[in-house]
Amino acid sequence: MRTALKALGRVPELRDHDSLGSFCDLIDEVTGPNEHTALLRTLIQDGRERGTA
Repeated sequence: MRTALKALGRVPELRDHDSLGSFCDLIDEVTGPNEHTALLRTLIQDGRERGTA
């Protein structure tokens, strides 16, 4: 999907981390909170604080 969006030029600044929070929310709703989504959320927050996310 990512390749198709980039190839068509529809989303020139497609960044995976933009959707990670929503992806974690979806996983938590389906499977319940777990250590993997907790780690991802921590990494997302750390990136925001450093200005890299």
